[in-house]
Amino acid sequence: MKKVALLAIAALILAGCGKDKEDPTLSVTGGTITIPASGGEKTFTVKTNANWSISGQPAWLTVAPASGKKGDATVTVTAQPNTDYQTRSAALSVTVAGLTPSPVTVTQEAAVKPVITITAQPQPVTVTEGAIGKDDVLTVTATVTQGATLAYQWFSNASASNEGGEAIGGATAADFAIPATLAAGAYYYFCEVKAAGAETKRTNAATVTVNAAAVAPVITSTSPLPAGKVGTPYTYTFAATGTAPITWDNPDDPPPGLSMNHSAGILSGTPTTAGTFTFYVFALNSAGVTPSKQFTVTVEAAAVAPVITTTNVPAGKVGTPYYVKFEATGTAPITWEWEDAPDLFEDALTLNPATGELSGTPVLARTNFSVGFGARNAAGVVYKFFNFTIEPAAPVDGGGSGSPTDPFLVGSLGSLAKLRDGSGGWTPDKHYKQIADVNADGGYWTPIGGASGQFTGTYDGGGKRIYNLNMQGAADYQGLFRAIGANGVVKNLNIDITIASTGNNIGGIAGENRGTIRNCSVSGEIRGAISVGGVAGHNTEGAIRNCRVTASVEGTGQSTGGIAGFNNTGGVVEYCYATNAVKSGGYAGGIAGRQAGYTGSAVRNCVALNTAVSGNANSGRVAGNSSTGMQNNFADMGMTVNGSTVTTGVGGNTIHGDNTQPGTGNAAQFNHQNFWTGVGFTFGTSESAPWKWTGSGNFTTGAMPKLWFE
Repeated sequence: MKKVALLAIAALILAGCGKDKEDPTLSVTGGTITIPASGGEKTFTVKTNANWSISGQPAWLTVAPASGKKGDATVTVTAQPNTDYQTRSAALSVTVAGLTPSPVTVTQEAAVKPVITITAQPQPVTVTEGAIGKDDVLTVTATVTQGATLAYQWFSNASASNEGGEAIGGATAADFAIPATLAAGAYYYFCEVKAAGAETKRTNAATVTVNAAAVAPVITSTSPLPAGKVGTPYTYTFAATGTAPITWDNPDDPPPGLSMNHSAGILSGTPTTAGTFTFYVFALNSAGVTPSKQFTVTVEAAAVAPVITTTNVPAGKVGTPYYVKFEATGTAPITWEWEDAPDLFEDALTLNPATGELSGTPVLARTNFSVGFGARNAAGVVYKFFNFTIEPAAPVDGGGSGSPTDPFLVGSLGSLAKLRDGSGGWTPDKHYKQIADVNADGGYWTPIGGASGQFTGTYDGGGKRIYNLNMQGAADYQGLFRAIGANGVVKNLNIDITIASTGNNIGGIAGENRGTIRNCSVSGEIRGAISVGGVAGHNTEGAIRNCRVTASVEGTGQSTGGIAGFNNTGGVVEYCYATNAVKSGGYAGGIAGRQAGYTGSAVRNCVALNTAVSGNANSGRVAGNSSTGMQNNFADMGMTVNGSTVTTGVGGNTIHGDNTQPGTGNAAQFNHQNFWTGVGFTFGTSESAPWKWTGSGNFTTGAMPKLWFE
């Protein structure tokens, strides 16, 4: 019992004691601390009801107090200056027994890096070789922050760059003395500026130009100077060797009107007085002055203005070299120029300005166009205009394409034979132009068109001649052309032909004509059987106009005429004349052997001057057979028909035509140009006015009309 009571008392005592003891507590205020890089102290507060201590202090940080008892305590944290360029921190722990430690973080800012600033770059320097002095320096000016100390190092480089380079021993100041031993040339230097903790800076590269040592001038100009002329601007530049700049002076006056530019050494002005003048000149530079040098210059009298003496210029031709030399009087030198030249003319021809020669190869035909040419000398310029004609290029035998605007060109017997044979595309339906006389060499000719073809193109004789043309045999349809078709044209042609044939339809130009023959003349001798004519043997639905025949014409059968043998249906013969004898075995006529009188056939405005016409009883001075279609024709009243002159049945609309009168003196009526004009012949120099008068006046003995190209 006693033991139990004791235990109960003990338990009560223990229970009372437990109520009197406190639990530990800890509170930290201001536990995040930042201290500047320069160092210093900061505080935080510890509140606890127990003993406490602080741990984790690094060497750069002190804590006071580092421990304590219960109650409030202010703890001072002191940091040394941070010389590092990075922030640093410390993790402190405040510890109370039985509790989790409370952290305190201390951060110190990083030290500030110095900053270098170059405030003045080294500047380019120019010095003279052998004269580099102590004042010839390169200088850099720089500043740095944070009180840092600057250090300098100069470098040399092979180019104007601050990359790379070679450090110069001993060149460690802001000023760099340029080496006195530098030879002439260009050198490059830059400076590297440093400070502890700062970013290194380099200046721009500065150029040091070392000029060669000055050389005294030596005048190289020689006397006499080029001559001048009164009233003509004059300029001469004196020359000298030596180091630039060189200046000039002249103690004597130069010729009147001239003056010296002392900085450039130029003597210039406009002379006012003729004569020969002597004066002295000297040159000077940094190395010294030359001895004066004597010069002489002659000033000639004033120039005489040019006068162009060329009066006209020759005609040119496309594709053919052209040359003319213009001439002028006046004081030399005279230069040449032109104005208002057409572009194509100027592109093709070149004017030599020194000689006045105009030359080149024209490319464009032009007629009577005016170009002005100028002659210029010291006294002025004068222009004169000339009229030029550039003719088309000479045609080339065998050229052309056969079109109306680009006909095949006939200039040789070979080309004529090519047309006859139809070779190389030279077919009877194409267009042709004769560009030169053709000698058939007396060989026997086969008609153009062969045995059966017709010529339906155009043959322009171009006023040229075919001669020594011979034909023979028994074939029908003989002549230069076998037959001319309905659309065929033969014109502007002169032929000399001999035909000795026994065939029918024989004519100087064509055996048969259904097209147009105009402005043609025929000479020689033409013989055949039936339908034989000086121009065409058989003319049906065709026209023969403005033709003349001096050839003798003979046919053994019917229908022989000076122009046409048989003028059949639709055939027209007009403005033609014939002069030689006509002989036929049947119908005969000085113009048409047989005028059929069929629809549309006509012989009009023609003149028969044949010496004689012989044939059957129906032959006439102008035409045989029929007066139908005969209009305004004439015949020589002295002509015989079958051996007798005609005294009856004459008249412009008959087969005999009207009489031409004997005229006055030795000149018959047909020796008067007025007579032919009255008949209807048109005089001029073109296809539409094809006749020309051969006399010296209107009334000339023996004069007769001919075609304009004869």
